[in-house]
Amino acid sequence: MAIFERDKFIEDFKADYYKYGPEDIHQQYKHICSLAEEYTLRAKKQERETPNRWILYLKAHALWNSSLQRCQKHEISQIQEKIFNLECDWYDGNHPLKNVDELTKVTERCKSELNSMRRSCHVRFKECGKLIEQMEMGDMFSQQNELCANSFVENVKCQSEHCTSEMIKFAKSICETSENLLGNAPCRYAIIALGSIARSEATPYSDLEYAFLIEPNCDKSYFLRLAVDTYFRISNLGETPLKYYYIEELYDNYRSTSDEAKEKLWFVDKGPSGFKIDGLLPKAGNIPTGNGLSENTLILTVNELMDRYISSVNQTDVTEVAGLSDLLFSTVLIHSHDEEKGGSALLEDFKTQKHDFETNFIELKIQRHQLEEIRMKRLIMDIESYDYCPGNINEDMRNLKVKADIFRYPTIMAHNIRIALNMGKCDTAWEVFEQLHSNKKWLSKENLAAMQFVLMSAIWIRTSAYLQSGTQKEELSFHPQHVIEKTDDRFFVPVRLYIAMASRLVPIKQSILMFVGNGTEEINLKRSMGDLFKSITIDKADWVLRCRLHYICGDYEGGLKHVQSVLNAQVPDNPTCLVHRFQDSSEDMVYIVAHLLFQNGEFAKAVHYLDWLIDKMNESSREKFVHRAYLYAVKGQCLVTLGKYEESKRIFDDAADLMKEAFDVTSKEVLFLKINYIVSQKPKFLTPQEIELCLAVCAQIRFIADSVRYHQGRYHKTLKSFGNLKMSYSIVKQLLFDNKEDSLVIVDFEISIGLYYLQLAKYDEAKNHLAKASSLYNRIFGVTVATVDRAAIHVHQGMVELKHANYSEARNYAFTAIDILEKCGQKSVHNLLSCHQLLAEVYLATGNFEKSAEQLAVCKTLIHQSSTSGYVLTHSVIHLVDAELSYQKALNAKNDIKANQLVNSKLLVEEVIESLKKTVHFKVSDSHPDMAAAFRLLGQISLALGEIIVARQHAEKALRGFLTAYGEDTNHIDTLRTFLVLSEISLQQNQLPNAQYHVGNALSGLQEFFGYVSKHPLLAEAWHIQSQIELKVGDDRNALEHSAMSIYMVEQTFGWNSKHPALLKTATHFLTVFLIIYFKVNNISQTL
Repeated sequence: MAIFERDKFIEDFKADYYKYGPEDIHQQYKHICSLAEEYTLRAKKQERETPNRWILYLKAHALWNSSLQRCQKHEISQIQEKIFNLECDWYDGNHPLKNVDELTKVTERCKSELNSMRRSCHVRFKECGKLIEQMEMGDMFSQQNELCANSFVENVKCQSEHCTSEMIKFAKSICETSENLLGNAPCRYAIIALGSIARSEATPYSDLEYAFLIEPNCDKSYFLRLAVDTYFRISNLGETPLKYYYIEELYDNYRSTSDEAKEKLWFVDKGPSGFKIDGLLPKAGNIPTGNGLSENTLILTVNELMDRYISSVNQTDVTEVAGLSDLLFSTVLIHSHDEEKGGSALLEDFKTQKHDFETNFIELKIQRHQLEEIRMKRLIMDIESYDYCPGNINEDMRNLKVKADIFRYPTIMAHNIRIALNMGKCDTAWEVFEQLHSNKKWLSKENLAAMQFVLMSAIWIRTSAYLQSGTQKEELSFHPQHVIEKTDDRFFVPVRLYIAMASRLVPIKQSILMFVGNGTEEINLKRSMGDLFKSITIDKADWVLRCRLHYICGDYEGGLKHVQSVLNAQVPDNPTCLVHRFQDSSEDMVYIVAHLLFQNGEFAKAVHYLDWLIDKMNESSREKFVHRAYLYAVKGQCLVTLGKYEESKRIFDDAADLMKEAFDVTSKEVLFLKINYIVSQKPKFLTPQEIELCLAVCAQIRFIADSVRYHQGRYHKTLKSFGNLKMSYSIVKQLLFDNKEDSLVIVDFEISIGLYYLQLAKYDEAKNHLAKASSLYNRIFGVTVATVDRAAIHVHQGMVELKHANYSEARNYAFTAIDILEKCGQKSVHNLLSCHQLLAEVYLATGNFEKSAEQLAVCKTLIHQSSTSGYVLTHSVIHLVDAELSYQKALNAKNDIKANQLVNSKLLVEEVIESLKKTVHFKVSDSHPDMAAAFRLLGQISLALGEIIVARQHAEKALRGFLTAYGEDTNHIDTLRTFLVLSEISLQQNQLPNAQYHVGNALSGLQEFFGYVSKHPLLAEAWHIQSQIELKVGDDRNALEHSAMSIYMVEQTFGWNSKHPALLKTATHFLTVFLIIYFKVNNISQTL
């Protein structure tokens, strides 16, 4: 491509990529094909003798295989032909395989072998996982748990060795296939594995790092062709993402001649990542040809390889922690030309020379003690660089990497120890630790067992994550459910394994980091490595750590049970007992227990623990301000849920004052502007404390919005807070997550905004935000995991569908939420209450009064079972639904019992009103939406009792309340329903102008909400009243038309076979109007 053509191509590719997203691989097909054609053309233009000509062929080959993954079925054969022709051209038209079919057979055979090996490994590793399920959650170091742990270690060790041997067999099969295609080699050679395969740490999705050892004076051109053919066979497996081929057009600064400038990859390949070569990236290239960016190939004689090894050892750059000498410390044979005639002897010769060098240090250009210092420094750099610690309560548990955060620490540490101490006979990490115990006497028997368990847990997690995901997708998550089956995109570590591993890993890390100065003091190299490992101390009675681990991984119920087992009693109402019990670590323990109580819904107790923590913080540093503000926000949420709205508002104000002081600003508005400025500038001085502050600000604004919503019910006056909420949403995305959305913080914001729109009766917006929350939640956890949060999202979505009169969908959401709560063993009253309340309202709306009564009975039982005084407003709403059910039943009852039922329902509403007056502050009680809804229902009941004047008073009071809550100019559905009640009252009083005014307001608003011919029952009711008014004024034809519209909408909503009272009412009115018109047209006396 010419430069300007290439720019246009990349511009078009990027536009489609960002438009459709990385997941839509079919939209990428035409662009990948164009790029493949371009690289094919470039490759063919190269002279045969051109150095690194193979790179263009390999990149073109990779692009065609990437196209094959993205094409439609009818295009497969065409792409396969392209791949075969490309390989033919590499072989100058003499492809060892005759045609595409033969190439396809070879590829399919290799894929079959690979998949068979993976299935076998998956079964074996799942069996290992079952041993973890036998561990007790109480004392992680009990005798039974230690036996389970030892058994787990031995089994994983066995399966890891088996997995590695199977990977060697498969790599050997690939190499033999290429050798058979090319014919016999001109000399003896050995193909040796490096990296994870050589260290027995391979997974069925590991990449292949390998080298060719050949005899001296041998023509290397055969081995170049052999290497490239193995690349073709591996590329044809379709498991190598394009980023491994370093295709410059996929980088932002693609024109740059500097490899460092081309580091930012704009194209993310969402294809599978599995068995592949180490790649052509600048920091990769551990393959026979190298990556083509240097002359350091790995097609070498034994002496040449030793020269490279010695040169790497003499490297004094401490930061080069993965030099060639490190890589060559572990090697294993994959395949040799003829093992009986000495092919494998080449590897043995290299190992012997390497051992002699490490023993005598002949040709070492630096002092021996310098080399030891360098290797010790590299060990400590690795220890400090892998800084993930499971005991950190602020760790983001949803964005961990299997390899970097879990697997790397124990394996890299073992590898560095092995090199530093020249433990050449230890081929695996576990053998290194065993030597530190048996020969060096540095690790005690208990610490050895702990180290081995951490190591095997890391290996099991990494291998299981890859096997379950079917790719090297490295994200994992911790969750209270033991989810080990396939999920959409995350691997879930069983809680038992996580707590058992972390109970050992945290003290090991802390001991080692403390020894080396925790990364802040100069490393004391005079200390022996023996002292380092002897310093490891594991406190088996560290209850604070254990509780923290339960909290971090979301096992809140298990965390509280653990606290109770430690105290041998229920968690007390105040923290005094914990303070005496844990003394020096009492503050940590109280902090964790406060959060466990909060998450388990014991809000009254949580407030006492939070108060104790707040009182302890007397310092005036910014960090303490932030921390206190955060605790205030949590306490405020507890108080909101307990119905203590005035107190919660004061707490939120205190939190805001603390944060303003921390940021040295005078108002909330300035606070937000300052945060926004910091985010936009992204200065280097941004500290973790300021990030935490932003979290606290966002949390506080969300809870203030909730507090105002529930406490005052003045929705139109919360628009400013809502604007701040939306502002903090964008701040959190930019500042904390680099605009990534797969975070629970973002999910919380979507839920909060969705609920806000639900309260404002903006149902489409509410539906969109809740759907996005659900989608993000699925992305984080997968679609099969049962959690309380998922159930809550379903309930919210069900409420939106209820308001939309999509009753079937609403009912499905409610039942799904109940199923989820049952699966995750959740006994929380509030969560179940929300589900059954939704069902009660759905059945009430559809006229199924019997089932509605059943659901309300369940609600009342749950309220009586509740151990807290919280959720006052929820209880009031449920009683209000109960009163409306009683009212609807009364309307359809016989005359002799109708009045009694109406009186009973009136008493229920009056009880709700009194309860709300005690709950909601008296200054705003009349304008609270729940209070207004109660007065509206009271007006309907009074109308049914014939108390028309009283009915009008109640309805007008309800209207004033709704207009105050939502705003005079807002068409809220609650306001429109009240207009309908007032129009009915005016109709009964024969005040037809007033009736027309009210129903006109209702109709225009409802049509704006739901459309002109929507099937919504409120719109049907409005047209029914409109028809009655028109009948009374003699406008018979419009009365008939609007009555027909009303009955059509009711039928569309409930069906002709429904027993819903609205169907009978509208049908009766329609028949009446029709008969009147018929009698008039035919001059028949209406008295008939």
